[in-house]
Amino acid sequence: MARMKMNDICPTGHENQSGTHLEGNMQSRWDDSELRALTSSYVGKGVNEDLAIRTYTTRLLGREPRLVLHGGGNTSVKTRMVDALGVVHEVLCVKGSGWDMGTIEPAGLPAVELAPLAALARIPRLRDVDLVAAQRRLLLDSGAPNPSIEAVLHAILPHKHVDHTHSNAIISLTNQENGEELIRDLFPDTTVIPYVMPGFFLSQRIRKELDESPAPKHLILMCHGIFTFSDDPRQSYDDMIHMCTAAENRLDAGAPRPFVRTRLPARAPGVSEVAPLVRGALARPSDVEGRPVRWILDFRTSEQIRAFVDGADVSDYATRGNAAPDHSIRIKRFGLVAPAPASGELEVFAAALSASVRTYCNEYVAYFERNSARAGGGLTQLDPLPRVVYVPGVGLFGVGKSAKDAAVCADIAEATVDVISRAEGIGTFVALPEEDLFDIEYWSLEQAKLAKSLERPLHRQVAIVTGGAGGLGLATARLLKSEGAEVAILDIDAERVDLAAFETGAMPVVCDVTAPSSVEDAIHQVACRFGG
Repeated sequence: MARMKMNDICPTGHENQSGTHLEGNMQSRWDDSELRALTSSYVGKGVNEDLAIRTYTTRLLGREPRLVLHGGGNTSVKTRMVDALGVVHEVLCVKGSGWDMGTIEPAGLPAVELAPLAALARIPRLRDVDLVAAQRRLLLDSGAPNPSIEAVLHAILPHKHVDHTHSNAIISLTNQENGEELIRDLFPDTTVIPYVMPGFFLSQRIRKELDESPAPKHLILMCHGIFTFSDDPRQSYDDMIHMCTAAENRLDAGAPRPFVRTRLPARAPGVSEVAPLVRGALARPSDVEGRPVRWILDFRTSEQIRAFVDGADVSDYATRGNAAPDHSIRIKRFGLVAPAPASGELEVFAAALSASVRTYCNEYVAYFERNSARAGGGLTQLDPLPRVVYVPGVGLFGVGKSAKDAAVCADIAEATVDVISRAEGIGTFVALPEEDLFDIEYWSLEQAKLAKSLERPLHRQVAIVTGGAGGLGLATARLLKSEGAEVAILDIDAERVDLAAFETGAMPVVCDVTAPSSVEDAIHQVACRFGG
């Protein structure tokens, strides 16, 4: 693990550090030699050749963050497989629940009997929980992961390879007042589907469309994403890249920086000063006295992020709603816009931020109550705290129970910034109504996934271990990590610090604890990395 330098992770309020935003339009990553090598390797291990090819193409899509983020999107291939009894079946191998497209293995594309799966789209009514159960009954391997909730949709599309992504550029176009007009003008031969909640209802809607027009070339789902498909895996992949690039080119014709900058304090405090105040404002009392429920932060800033958070109307466009509906599962309907901090006035900022958090929570409770009543009640409210905090003059913070969760929220927030910024450059970003976003946030299938994550005793806590590169210090770091804490290892030997951090998954910090300035620098780094 490479050591982090102070300026890499802890910029001042006036410095712009790059996040995950990628400049320039996406390019095809297809490489025939890589495809042959991967396919040969998997086939040599007994993997179906179609499935091996599908694994390669799925990874290509999953490694482009402007297409897919953290479990989003899905792919499939139709092929033949033999079950444990030697019987040959026509199957759909589709991305399984819990698998990430960028790192997927063949096991992450479970095989489902094709004909009975496709037939489910003609059932008049089916709850999503019953759909999941039906799909499990059709698995060739009973121990395989749950097929995607959109497996039925993949099954009814009349092509061997099907690709689905939540392209930032496509969503920037669909989420406009004239979004459908923009899409039809840019892609006249593409079938456009109005927004329908993912799952069974969407499969039914596509089934109806296919009955009326059985040979679609592509599908664009308003406020959701894009499907490409072909019997040739290269063609389906190329269509995805070409269409998303065309969408990017259309957005490039708009204003690159559409937001008017607000008047900010003459000097903003550094991230290491702001982050602990954000973390403190989000903390909530627990049943254990003196041990509040804390959160871990992940800070991001870039030219695009700063233009977004520094906009005069950020409290408007940042709170209209998420870019994609599934983002509500991770970062709620929208994030919190904090007041702009001024250097030397941190107490004022802390008080204003705490008030903003209280207001956000109260509004979230009201949002839950009105939508729970609409949905018939019986739902359990999630905690009302934001998962993204936008700080004018500084950047944004992802908020999570762990560093990993916080990074996921920060990644999604960056995608949100990108989608809204590009959409505002050509018009006005329009999110789905809160009712639709609520239905996704409280979708029973997705909430069940999140509920499975158990917290260890030191989850949400941050620990610094001095002399952590060896001996008792290293043992302590291992123990703290095993109990769920985010750990920073401090030691004077750079090489040993790197090795210890690599072994434990901790943050490496070179520090001479006999030098006050070195200790202060180390504390700043940890505050920037985890929030305090």
